[in-house]
Amino acid sequence: ELRRQIRIDPNRFNRVEAMRRLTDIERIRLIRDVNAEVGNEWQETFAHVVRDPAIPPGLKAYLLQVDEQSFDRQYLPFCRERYAARVKLLKTVATRYAQDLLREFHATDTYKPAVEPKDGYEERKLKAVLLRTLIEANTPEVHQLAEDHFHRAWNITDKVSALCCISLSEHPGRGAILDEAYELWKDHLSAYSSYLGIVGGGVHDDVFEMIAEEERKPTFRIQHPTHNRALFLSMAGNNKMLWTDRGIAWAAETVIRLAPVNENSANHLLAAFQQVNKLADDLKPKVLAALEAMKNGV
Repeated sequence: ELRRQIRIDPNRFNRVEAMRRLTDIERIRLIRDVNAEVGNEWQETFAHVVRDPAIPPGLKAYLLQVDEQSFDRQYLPFCRERYAARVKLLKTVATRYAQDLLREFHATDTYKPAVEPKDGYEERKLKAVLLRTLIEANTPEVHQLAEDHFHRAWNITDKVSALCCISLSEHPGRGAILDEAYELWKDHLSAYSSYLGIVGGGVHDDVFEMIAEEERKPTFRIQHPTHNRALFLSMAGNNKMLWTDRGIAWAAETVIRLAPVNENSANHLLAAFQQVNKLADDLKPKVLAALEAMKNGV
């Protein structure tokens, strides 16, 4: 019923809602069984949306977007599993339907100059979703695609989405491209905050060193609310790296440092641990100890 609704419902909201629910069914199945494979019916529905030329770009973007959050709040404490489920969904279709995704990406033009401010908005949204899916394939072709998109794009939204994908990938030049973006954006508050958010959302083992390095740069001021929220709160939602021993310790130390400077930002960072009593058995004692350290340290 959901698959049929995605294809033929005349109401766009209903189509997006149906796709989100179909994806949620698949997401929950992957959370409950980490060894399960992505269902063929979900994959085929995803591919149908990619290939359908009648779907407007904005609607297609929302239909194809795969997030981590489940409709069912009982799965909120399954932070690591939700991240893994999202990656598995994206990686599966990025590998199986790579040519379809690439074809749609190249057919979506975001490079022509805009006449009106809204021109290209839907296309940029779609291109960001397509690239976020493709990047999970982690092939040299996709790495080059993201790099070319970053350099060719004139709109900051395109550039940010491309840089985010490069940061999440195994692109061999990701460090150099991040440095290039820093030099481009460090003097512009909105662009700089986007850059800081990408650094804090990194999924590689060097992410905590990168955060510390950003803090040492003369452009960063911990007292600046946009700066501290962009860099620190992106890690609060980073379900790949926060739920490690290093991540939990980093959060405790950062809350203690940040609380005297900006208690509101510290509260938002602390909120990442609000499901402490429902966390997995290996996580709960570590988070409880971190909360105790924060209570004593603030």
